Amino acid sequence: MAKRVKTENSNVLLFDDHKIPTTRRDFLTQGIIGLSTAITAPMLVSSNAYASAANAACSENSVCGVPYICIEGAGGMNIAGGNVAVGFTADEDPQNFGNLNLSDYHSLGLSKAQHPSVSSMNDDSYGIRFHSTSGILEGMNSVLSEPVDGVDLRQSVDGLLICARTSDDSAANPLNTMYAAERAGAKGKLVPLIGDTNTDSGSRSPSPQKLVDLSKRPSNIRNFGDGEGLLSINDKLMNEQFLNAGAGGGTDRMKKFLKRIAGVSETNFRGIASENAAKEHLMKATNGVEEIFNKFSPKKLNPINEPAVKAELQAAFGGDPMTDVVNDQKVASIANLVTNRIAGAGSIQVGGCDYHTGDSAVGNRKDREIGRYIGKCIKLAALRGEPLFIHLYTDGGVVGDRNGVIDESADGKGRVIWTSDSGTRSSTLMLVFKPGHNRSTDGSLILQSKKSDGKDRTRQVGHFKKGGGVVLTSTSIANSTDKIWIGVILNYLAFSSEKSDDDGIIADAIQQFKDRFPFEDLPDDAEDLIRLKSA
Repeated sequence: MAKRVKTENSNVLLFDDHKIPTTRRDFLTQGIIGLSTAITAPMLVSSNAYASAANAACSENSVCGVPYICIEGAGGMNIAGGNVAVGFTADEDPQNFGNLNLSDYHSLGLSKAQHPSVSSMNDDSYGIRFHSTSGILEGMNSVLSEPVDGVDLRQSVDGLLICARTSDDSAANPLNTMYAAERAGAKGKLVPLIGDTNTDSGSRSPSPQKLVDLSKRPSNIRNFGDGEGLLSINDKLMNEQFLNAGAGGGTDRMKKFLKRIAGVSETNFRGIASENAAKEHLMKATNGVEEIFNKFSPKKLNPINEPAVKAELQAAFGGDPMTDVVNDQKVASIANLVTNRIAGAGSIQVGGCDYHTGDSAVGNRKDREIGRYIGKCIKLAALRGEPLFIHLYTDGGVVGDRNGVIDESADGKGRVIWTSDSGTRSSTLMLVFKPGHNRSTDGSLILQSKKSDGKDRTRQVGHFKKGGGVVLTSTSIANSTDKIWIGVILNYLAFSSEKSDDDGIIADAIQQFKDRFPFEDLPDDAEDLIRLKSA
């Protein structure tokens, strides 16, 4: 069993079965580096602003698609079993435990007394079933259990679990789905993608390489002030006072700068291109960027300058997210820009999730933190009347003590201690929020039609085996880390569909996928992977 090495920082996880951390990834996984990384200032006007203009990003007169947030539990957390109910049989029923054995969930963090067959161990408040001792559930409830204007927001949430393995403690898991979501319809009014990490995916885990479009590389957002940077010019190029959009008169200076470019183009462009179409293209591009500055000012992209926006953030995040917990401000910054549709999709990275520390308390606290972030993102979306699609994933997983040794501390909750990594016990969770929907009266957000085998569509894709571990042959994506995105995006398209009947939703999602991802062949079980709907 791995032993935790004591440190002065309770968020730092060091183990005697891990090498001494040397790389950035090692430090992040063990919680030594937090969510943030150094921000790279945009060159000239943000390249993403140019990309959005060029790609006709959404506006008031066009469809933006459902806002999309990725949350990465960096290091390999538990999702299935200890947090979200998971079943052991091919019918994909989260409540089918196989031949009942109270020790079967030890490896998923649950003691015999907490076996999910015990009714008090289950919570269906969010449609998808959580274990009642789940840290994610506790965190979500801390935000969403109180009604907002008399509305129980939990009734507007549903979810889906995909049982699929990931590689242990590896930076090579192509799990981030932001590029896929943007291609599938998650468009921003100003920038396509944002993330709290300065990488091509905006997070730690990469995106599938075939989906990466560096013209849409995520803008790095770690705090509210970084929002201003979406329209700033790099101060290393020229005089800082001229290039600082946030300073007095900055926006007007940049407008004049762009007009100067247009003037140069008008007089000199004929010398480098003879076709009028080429000149017109340049002029339209220049004017398009100026229109962006007319519509969005750096000042307005920082909610600290907008009392109404600041009030919404305070209502969703509690206290004062402008000055309180640093990580809360990072999450609030991403959620603010995504649910305001300034960005199409955003990534949030939560470090320190490699929590096989010989107890369960550390993991429970980290799960609770993630649950709080999920709840706050949902609450902000609700206050703005926006739908929201959340993809929670982790690079690897953890395994509980097979003998059922439990942590009896207050934060341990009597759960089985986590002992080591286990990528075969990984999984992916999708949570969806639809404003105005009430599951009690409107029904679940799960398709009611049968799968190709005649069995029900449940909130679980694939299944685990007794004693824990994904059955790697249960679906086409269960054993393929580079294919998990297909299942996620098919369900995003289904949740985004305007069709009302199940068959129509499935057909629409399949066709939309083919249209937007013509380079990707769908697996034979593609229709069976689709479970979500929006109505």
